[in-house]
Amino acid sequence: MKHYIFIWAMIYIASCNSQPDQQAEKYIANFAVMGDCPYDEPGKRLAYNRMKAHLLENNQKSQADFLIHVGDIKRGAYPCDTAYFEDAIGLLADSKISPYMIIGDNEWNDCEDQDAALSLWHHTFDSLNGAFVKKFQARTQATVPTNMAFLHGEVLFMSVHQVSGKMRSAEEWRARAERNAQWIKENFEQFGSQAKAAIIFAHASPDQRIEEVGEEALWLPLRKEVEAFGKPVMYLQGDTHRHAVKHPYGGLDNFYRLVIDEDLLAEQVIQVAVRENTSMPFDIKRVGYFD
Repeated sequence: MKHYIFIWAMIYIASCNSQPDQQAEKYIANFAVMGDCPYDEPGKRLAYNRMKAHLLENNQKSQADFLIHVGDIKRGAYPCDTAYFEDAIGLLADSKISPYMIIGDNEWNDCEDQDAALSLWHHTFDSLNGAFVKKFQARTQATVPTNMAFLHGEVLFMSVHQVSGKMRSAEEWRARAERNAQWIKENFEQFGSQAKAAIIFAHASPDQRIEEVGEEALWLPLRKEVEAFGKPVMYLQGDTHRHAVKHPYGGLDNFYRLVIDEDLLAEQVIQVAVRENTSMPFDIKRVGYFD
């Protein structure tokens, strides 16, 4: 009998000693992210099948609350026809983890007819995004309806219409960047006191094309808001295709920038968790998460 009491006592002590580590690893939000896919060549389905397999695995094994696609469903040099849009919506619509689509330059401003491409994008993805907005009670910007924001798990999530690629006009680019900056400011003001961290989703970097439009359009206002917020902020993007984590970013200790792999380089849908422990707030899983 004494042996059993000793064993149970040791188990109890071990469980007590493990509590601080468990608390340090507490996650307040989990999400999945992908981008720059599928990148099939005309007439081929290799990238489509790869993305489909990744999404199937994500459906079966991910603990994410939602899935964000950060834009570019095809290569910029390929025609902006409906087949690419139909392939992307077909794959995302099968995601059991609520998906949201962000616009990229390859399916918008890199197209020959940019207005027609934007109309096709809205026709294809607005319903999908609308379901996401409704589920998470997100708000959208009146002047840029593709910009959305919501509070989830004590994390403020935002998206902005920030792309690279061809510039139709510096005036349009600057005006959109200023609206993006205003959107970020509004949401930090509304939700910042309730959030322990913030995530900003976009297709391209926050300092894209500042040589033409000036860094005061988006980049400087963004840095100001991140600094004032004081808590961890991650700017998450695609566009340059290869994984990179830059911290500190913009000279701010609380600012991280994550570039995700395009799907052709990725081994799974990337998983991101936000820790309550702010000393290392973002846990990024590119490989091995599903092993």
